[in-house]
Order: sequence, then structure tokens, then C-alpha cells
Amino acid sequence: MNTKSLERGFTLIEVLVALVLVSLLSLLAWRALDGMGRAGEFTLSNEQSLQRVQTGLAQWTADLDAVTDTGLIQPLDFDGQRLRLTRQSSEPNAGIVVVAWLLRTTEQGRVLQRWASPPVTTRVALQAAWDQAERWSRTPQPEDVVHAVTLMPVSSWQLFYYRGDAWSNPQSSAGGSATDASTKLPDGVQLILDLPAGASDGSIAGKLTRYWIAPRQGATR
Repeated sequence: MNTKSLERGFTLIEVLVALVLVSLLSLLAWRALDGMGRAGEFTLSNEQSLQRVQTGLAQWTADLDAVTDTGLIQPLDFDGQRLRLTRQSSEPNAGIVVVAWLLRTTEQGRVLQRWASPPVTTRVALQAAWDQAERWSRTPQPEDVVHAVTLMPVSSWQLFYYRGDAWSNPQSSAGGSATDASTKLPDGVQLILDLPAGASDGSIAGKLTRYWIAPRQGATR
């Protein structure tokens, strides 16, 4: 007696169920990969934002560490909107560099910018660079913009000087006459930055405070 083996195939219902399960697994796998990609982008953006902030603050500290009183121009001048200073060039024996820091409103929002002149060695060139820094902060010309760099998004900033054993507004006369206070180098500078909130790309947000103590003060402050 011959027997025939009967081969049973998949029913239509079984095929449809399998297709649904495969689709669900594919969807879950795609969501997992997408989540990992978004997390990676968020982390990278956060690292880049942190690096921008650290670079900006490092430059801030370097500028203040190198501040030099030429006896010709006020070494630190803050008018509530921009800060100008005179500092030694980072290149040995190159001269004096005029630097300006400014919070500027752009199409992308408010950003902290830094402008620096080429090194100068004469009184006339120093005054010209000082005036150019002022012009850049108010009505920048094309020749001014090439010396500027945007550091980071900042909503607002505040500066305080440490002098007369107290923190005070840079334009105040704490510890003496207004003339003496405005021309004297402070013992310290406090910088307060408000980094914009609401970004969903991992950018750092919130209030950031940076203290600088004049090197001549050492560990006495």
C-alpha cells in the first residue's frame, strides 16, 4: 500500500499575521535606531556648545591676564554695553593689542563677540585702534568686521569690578572719586552671562558666572 505524504502550506491568515509581526519588529527597530541617533546628535551638540563656552571664557581670562596700562589710554573701559581693554600681544615684543567685547543683536539672536586690533607700537596707532574698537561696537565697517569673531549665544551680560574691598558697578566710584575709580585697574572682575534657554539641540543654557582675580593680587583675594 502506497502512502503519500501530505504537505501542508501556510494559510492566508498565518501569512498576514507573520507580515504584521515583521512590520512591528521593523518599526520598533527603526524607532530604537532613530532614538540612538537623536541622542548622539544631542550629545554632540551639547559638547560643541560646552566647547564654545569654554573657548570664550578662556579667551576672556587670557585678555584680562594680559591687560596692560599704557599710561596713554584707560586699560579697561566698560560703558554698560561694550568693554574695551589694552593688552600685551600674545606674540613676544609685538606691541599692544586693543580688544573689545560686545553683546550684539544679530539675525540669529544675541551673541557675544570679540574684536581685536593688530599689534600697535606707537601712540598714534594705539589711539586709532582704540577709536576703531569703539566704531566696531556701534557702527561696524567692513574693515572692522574682519577682526571680529562670534563666540557664543548670550541673552544678557553683567560686569562688576572688585575694588575698595567690594564688588561694584564699573561706572561707580567705589573707593574714591569717579575719575580715580574709572582709570584704576580693578583687583577683580566678575562676569555674569545669561545663556539662552529653550533650545532643543543640547545647547547649554542658564546663568554662568566667571570670576577673574588680578595676578598681582595672588592668593590674597
